[in-house]
Amino acid sequence: MNSKELTHHRSPVFTIQEVELLLSLVEKYKSIILNRSTVSTSLQVKEATWGRLAKIFNSANLGYERPAETLQMKWANLKRNARRVSLNVTEDAEMDIISKKVSALVNEAENNTEPLDGSVILSEESENGDVENHLGDSSMMSDSQSDTSETEKERRHRDANFSPNECSLLFKCVKEELNVLMCKDIKKEANQQKKLAWSRVTENFNKLSPTKRSEQVLKNKLNNMKKIVKRIGLKNYINRYAKRYR
Repeated sequence: MNSKELTHHRSPVFTIQEVELLLSLVEKYKSIILNRSTVSTSLQVKEATWGRLAKIFNSANLGYERPAETLQMKWANLKRNARRVSLNVTEDAEMDIISKKVSALVNEAENNTEPLDGSVILSEESENGDVENHLGDSSMMSDSQSDTSETEKERRHRDANFSPNECSLLFKCVKEELNVLMCKDIKKEANQQKKLAWSRVTENFNKLSPTKRSEQVLKNKLNNMKKIVKRIGLKNYINRYAKRYR
C-alpha cells in the first residue's frame, strides 16, 4: 500500500471535542475499561462495553463515525502519550490537561485486576445521559482553557507545586502505611485496605500541612516523585529541590 492509499484509509484526526468525550466516557466506565484482569469473562465484558461506548460516542454526531476499534486505539495512543509526557516533566503544571487526565485515570486503575463477572449493563437511559451531560458541560478542557479565572489558575498552580517540606511530609505519611500500600495482593479486601490507607495518608498530611491537598493530588505527586527519583536518582532529586527553594 503506497502513502496515498494509506492516507485514504487512515481515520480522520480526532478533534479536541472528540477526545474530551472519549475521556469522559472512559472515566464514567473506568471500572470496566481500565480493569486489568485478563480472564476471558473480563475481556468479553470489556469488548462489549467498548461496543456500547462507540454507540454512545457516535450518538453525539461530532462529525465522524468512529468504530469501537478506532476508539480503543485512540485511548491506547492517549495513554502512551501521557506516559511519555510524564517521564519528561518535573512538575504537574508542565503537563497538558489531557495528559494529566489520562495519567490520573491510569494511575487510579493501576491495581484494578479483579475479574469482571459479566453482569455489568449500560442502559439506554445512561447512554443518553452521558452524551447530554458531556455536551452540556462547559467546564471541560477546551472551555476551561479559555474561561478559567485567575483565582482558579492560581489554585491549580498551588496544587501542582509542592515545597520540600510537603514532599518530606508526604514521604513520612506514606512510610507509615507502606506495608499496606506496597502490598502485591490484588484481591478486593487488599484493594479496600489500600483505599483506607490512602485516606489516612491524606488525613495525616492535611493535619500537619498548611496547604491542604486532595487524596488524588497526593497520589499523583507521589507517582511523579517516584518517576523522577527513578530517572535521576534520589541525591539529584534532593539537590534539585534544595536549589529551587534555597
